[in-house]
Amino acid sequence: MSARHIFLTQAIIEDLEIISAEQDYLFQSLCTDMRLMGGYLCLADPKTGAPFQLILFGSLADDKVEECLQLLVRQTRLLARCADVLSSRHLAEISLPCAAAIRAKDISIIAAAGPNAELCESFSLAIAYLLGILDKEESCGIAVQSNNFHFTEMAIDNLD
Repeated sequence: MSARHIFLTQAIIEDLEIISAEQDYLFQSLCTDMRLMGGYLCLADPKTGAPFQLILFGSLADDKVEECLQLLVRQTRLLARCADVLSSRHLAEISLPCAAAIRAKDISIIAAAGPNAELCESFSLAIAYLLGILDKEESCGIAVQSNNFHFTEMAIDNLD
């Protein structure tokens, strides 16, 4: 990692710590079915896909932890190999039903594993927006390409 990436990564981690208290609220605002459970949010290196920060959101059964973490690593590493792709949901071969990863410019890959891919992508896009990595237009552009209407409707009403 370059010095710029190390500095930006540290800033992202500090910002995540600040908003981490709000992440369950954000997650709940993205959920329309309260029966859906939580998962993990991951920040990963954009070149290698190697995770460098994991945060639990919502609640997750102990027997699902390893599966969630494996899905995150798979999504981030495969997206890192596809430098021109902005979301794992844009690639059928790496799109998974309960995980999604987005490219947050050249700063990070943000991924989530949890209830379903659309919700995970929405959560990742919202985190990228809250961190100031993606603006509303960029976030909505990725969501539109993924046919993620859940995020675009939420963004129109809540992001500004």
